[in-house]
Amino acid sequence: MRNIRTTSNDVELVRQRREIIAKRALQLFLEKGYERTTMREIGNACGMTHGNLYNYVGSKEDIRHLILMRDIEGATKLEDFRRKLGNVSYTTVLGECMADFLRGMDRMTGPLLFFDREIYKFPREERRVALAAELAIVSFFEDLIREGIEAEEFKVCNPILLAHDILMYGHDWAVRRWFLKQHVTLEEYTKEHVRLVLELVTTKTN
Repeated sequence: MRNIRTTSNDVELVRQRREIIAKRALQLFLEKGYERTTMREIGNACGMTHGNLYNYVGSKEDIRHLILMRDIEGATKLEDFRRKLGNVSYTTVLGECMADFLRGMDRMTGPLLFFDREIYKFPREERRVALAAELAIVSFFEDLIREGIEAEEFKVCNPILLAHDILMYGHDWAVRRWFLKQHVTLEEYTKEHVRLVLELVTTKTN
């Protein structure tokens, strides 16, 4: 993780201030674009003076990194969610994990729109981190599907392709929610896509 400068020794205060800074800056980046947004504008949006903002971050690049790091824990959260499900069928686990993933992606709309627009401008290491986070999601679902195959509960020809499709269901909801919400709720979107995937993995001819 990037070493972000701060002048405060209060760890909790720094965490809270950086949460606010990342959230308000993201809104500005989406409205104006990353390059056109100034640190002064970010400070104003956070209710901070220009100087006070620099107590918690050293640059706009630091803020971009904060936004990235806030939103790369998807696979870890899915692992935690799966453990809480306990001893249930792979069909149940896959359906519940898909639903949890899609709920998480609904909360990721802002960051994903930002990443889609700006990732080509990110430094190589930050691009690597962002792409690795997506690959971790694919790996989580691929492993889950393979476990279901080994347990003879699923029949899937290409687990990694199906895992990637699940990732894209979430990505599509996040970046095209403006359109999809005119026709379906998140609950309806989730129910339909879970149904499609579960039908696919349990169909003998797939």
